[in-house]
Amino acid sequence: MITTAVNGGGNFFVTAEDPAGEWSEPYWLPEIGGIDPDIFFDDDGKVYITHNDAPVDEPLYEGHRAIWMWEYDLAAKKVISDSGRVVVNGGVDLAKQPIWIEAPHVYKVNGWYYLMCAEGGTADQHSEVVFRAKNINDPFIPYSGNPILTQRDLPDDRRNPITTAGHADLVQTPQGDWWAVFLATRAYDQRFYNTGRESFLLPVTWRKGWPHILEQGKAIPHRLPKPAINNSLDIDEKQTGNFIWRDEFDGQKLNVNWNTLRSFYSGWYELTDGKMNITPAPIDLTSLKQPVF
Repeated sequence: MITTAVNGGGNFFVTAEDPAGEWSEPYWLPEIGGIDPDIFFDDDGKVYITHNDAPVDEPLYEGHRAIWMWEYDLAAKKVISDSGRVVVNGGVDLAKQPIWIEAPHVYKVNGWYYLMCAEGGTADQHSEVVFRAKNINDPFIPYSGNPILTQRDLPDDRRNPITTAGHADLVQTPQGDWWAVFLATRAYDQRFYNTGRESFLLPVTWRKGWPHILEQGKAIPHRLPKPAINNSLDIDEKQTGNFIWRDEFDGQKLNVNWNTLRSFYSGWYELTDGKMNITPAPIDLTSLKQPVF
């Protein structure tokens, strides 16, 4: 699992024999700057890391970023230092000054290498774009039908909008179906939302060698048939759509449905007699410590 600790050491990964843990201590990646690292395991045994970072030269405009790729020595757990190269400079079309190319993911499908990235920033201009190359060392060519996911071309005053769609990833089910998981927000009053960025699913179709998540100009549906997979989880509580959830605070530990910044428990609450007592703390949301919020 690879990720970024912004203001906390940079990019790193951790490993485990079992996803349930225990997980290793961080393996830091000092050569890998920026954010949004992604690991790709090629079928020839080679390993690559892609990520967002500054371009080679000075940025040409605000938001000018690049996608870099490095080869990684899995046995030595080291980046091959002279392997770094820019695979996307700015975005799909540098002449149009695209902003914040980020969140790269690499896939190999039917002999082609595909690179999917978010572009346009994480606000209402967010989108997902795709590139491909026949050889991983060749230039990655953008798809002429980009973006393959966006909501920026829809009216701001539409009812119950899902906005800021991007940061997508692809998965193929055992049955062979392709799906995209991505981030978006359920906004009200055009651009306000209380629940943060949420995870969404949409089916993916392949046309003439390119993945398609959603036709441009089409709104993301609020509900659609789930993936046709055999295994399922027995979940009593509703977890999607509009619903009410109530916590009686009748256990010894805070319910995992609660979401906190940083550590889950650091002594600021107490459960007793069906209530949660919170002890205030003089820490605001900009602190790297845990606020009581």
